[in-house]
Amino acid sequence: MNSKIPRLMNDRAGLRGLLRTWLCCAAFYYPFFWISVFLVQAAPALIRVPFRGFHLEFFEISYGGTFARSVPRSALDFQHAH
Repeated sequence: MNSKIPRLMNDRAGLRGLLRTWLCCAAFYYPFFWISVFLVQAAPALIRVPFRGFHLEFFEISYGGTFARSVPRSALDFQHAH
């Protein structure tokens, strides 16, 4: 078998080219990943706060995305009553 990958890995210029390609792909796709995590994990909870009167219980921004959790106001009243 004649494979180009082992020769490419031994060559410093080839290794730099692979690293540059990987970094370009990561830089291009990371914003799409972050936005998709936001749309799935945080946006529904954040939309419920102004439009349905929910209370924002948890909110986190990290390198992996934005996360939020909201709860109905009646659930908060029940928790504070006891």
